Amino acid sequence: MENGDDWYAMDKLYHVLFCFSIAVITSAFAGWARYPFIRRRRIWVGSIVSLAAGAAKEVADELGFFKSAGASSKDAVADVFGILIAALILRLGMDRDGDYTPAKGYIWLIGESSKPVWCDIVWNKWSIPKHQFNYWLICKGRLQTKQRLSKLLSLDTCCSFRGYNVEDVHHLFCICTFAMELLSIVPRWVGTDLNANSLQRKG
Repeated sequence: MENGDDWYAMDKLYHVLFCFSIAVITSAFAGWARYPFIRRRRIWVGSIVSLAAGAAKEVADELGFFKSAGASSKDAVADVFGILIAALILRLGMDRDGDYTPAKGYIWLIGESSKPVWCDIVWNKWSIPKHQFNYWLICKGRLQTKQRLSKLLSLDTCCSFRGYNVEDVHHLFCICTFAMELLSIVPRWVGTDLNANSLQRKG
């Protein structure tokens, strides 16, 4: 071990991530085992395998198989810390009956994201895929309008239909007089009203 082996050295993070990954992956595979005994103790199985892998890596470091300063007590503590983090996440990802799945642990780790208000409007069984994709781009603000393309290309951002306003999503679907004329004709075919001053209200 070198004298400069610091707690905040980058190799300590590698040790934590190594043992954390081994524990989570092994626990996930143990959860799919055919024997209930192993499935019920998947966290213990993952922790033991991860601890053994960490110990094997320490031995390999000491013997010079990897480019390392050698084994140290701080490396061992980092290994144990990674295992404890994995065990905590796996435990909190379990249901009350003790059943754990990798999906539950992942959701607990990243948190549940809120569903966008436009999700059901875009992704439904009545719209064709082309319309769904285009409306998804509109709702995400990623439709390639002139205003958006001007960040990468040198071009005129004025509307191609009327020529005096910047062509962005809001203008193209809510303000442009040419688009408004079309939107006043199309609803007559389907028997609905598309007059609105925002994309959210149109949805």
